[in-house]
Amino acid sequence: MTLEAIYYLTQIIAVVAILGSLIFVGVQIRQNTKAMKAAAAQAAHENFSSFYAAAGSSEVGDIVTRAFTDFDEMEAAEQWVFICHAMIFLSGLQDAYAKRREGSLSEDLWVGWRGNSLNFFSTPGGKSLWAQRRHMFGEPFQAFVEGELLNAMPPPNATLWVEPVDLNAESRGADTP
Repeated sequence: MTLEAIYYLTQIIAVVAILGSLIFVGVQIRQNTKAMKAAAAQAAHENFSSFYAAAGSSEVGDIVTRAFTDFDEMEAAEQWVFICHAMIFLSGLQDAYAKRREGSLSEDLWVGWRGNSLNFFSTPGGKSLWAQRRHMFGEPFQAFVEGELLNAMPPPNATLWVEPVDLNAESRGADTP
């Protein structure tokens, strides 16, 4: 074997090694992307769960349930309890919305967030809280809430937190279909 043949053989081996390394890096990136999406989904789910865990106590649950219908009539201390718990939900929703937009939260998981959001924003208390606190959220999220959630009605067979308020019906007048 000549020196030139050995040189070409080592070049071929080097190319094969580089291709093997690139394939390995590609597989690692793919696995890392899957792990990142799983972590993002888990974080979004934990945000969602924390709202329910907090609102599940009888005292807080009572305040949250009343706030959905009578937020503006509640005492300041009770409003504050609702605000604190609702901000957990809204902050988690904004996080889930951002993760969905960037592709790290699947559409299957987003369905749950969107459904509960429709419940939240279909209540007088949800609408009132949003009017007071919307400035605390990013503009893309504000546009999403106001464009897709605030005036949307939950599906007819949805289990709601309270009876929804159809703002479109109020603007048409109570007697007008």
